[in-house]
Amino acid sequence: MNQPSKLRLSLATLAAVYSGVVSCADQQSTEKHSTEPLPKRVDSQPMPEAQQPMNTDSQVSTARQDLAQRLGVEVDTIEIDSVRHVNWRSGATGCPKPGMSYTMSIVAGILIVLRADGEEYRYHGRRNGTPFYCPTNRAELPVYGQGGEVM
Repeated sequence: MNQPSKLRLSLATLAAVYSGVVSCADQQSTEKHSTEPLPKRVDSQPMPEAQQPMNTDSQVSTARQDLAQRLGVEVDTIEIDSVRHVNWRSGATGCPKPGMSYTMSIVAGILIVLRADGEEYRYHGRRNGTPFYCPTNRAELPVYGQGGEVM
């Protein structure tokens, strides 16, 4: 192919790409400024109760109820050893599951340590999230020591 043919082909390709970009931009501009009402979202329902932000008292209560159910005992027999606001090293919130990958950033969280029949049980979670039981063999320490005790 000679030089003028290559140039014409390059210019034709460039023109086609440019017209496609301009067409796409015009379409997006029209869509952005449309006067039509937005459709209602089918999934726009309130979050389930368990996903609502929780305060520390609610988190401790949830952890105690969960442990009582796991052990088949009354909630009153579950003792609170400590409750601390901590920083976890990743999205695993100090309890990574084998084979899973997590965001690698500091996560503000909570560490709840409960006792029942002389045994210690750890509950991990995000600062205002629902705590979950973390088995000892998977439990990691928070990034900055044990954090400040809340209760």
